[in-house]
Amino acid sequence: MKLVTFSGDGKTSFGTIDGDRVFDLGPRLSNARGLVDLLDPGAQVEAIAAIKGADADYALSDIEYRRPIEYPGQIVCVGINYGNRDAEYGNSIKGDYPNIFLRTPETLAAHNQAMLVPPESEQLDYEGEIALVIGRAGGAFHATGRWNISAPSPA
Repeated sequence: MKLVTFSGDGKTSFGTIDGDRVFDLGPRLSNARGLVDLLDPGAQVEAIAAIKGADADYALSDIEYRRPIEYPGQIVCVGINYGNRDAEYGNSIKGDYPNIFLRTPETLAAHNQAMLVPPESEQLDYEGEIALVIGRAGGAFHATGRWNISAPSPA
């Protein structure tokens, strides 16, 4: 199931994408207010049932993408996180450990949305982003159980 948060017909909602069709789950699911609620596998089963045999609500070309989770609680980023990083960037930053930093939701851009470029910036750096949404509280997990706390990512 490909999840999306979007704007269409003047309102923001969430749903699924199937090819070039968008199914609006907002009015179809009484217990879900956004993609965060769809992290529950039971809600995903309900979402699949809600659109089975239904007509799409929008064409993909008729929606505007929004950030998948518009206001997440925390965005923790890890930089300088692979062994051969200096081959790509030169010897600009060295360290024995990855660089940990925080981002705010306002610094993220949704798919096909404009990015804000500060006038002081001569260029933007490129990055590939991978999101991991933590689905339940916990800590100090054994490596074999680490995926039990994660949820499917809408990113």
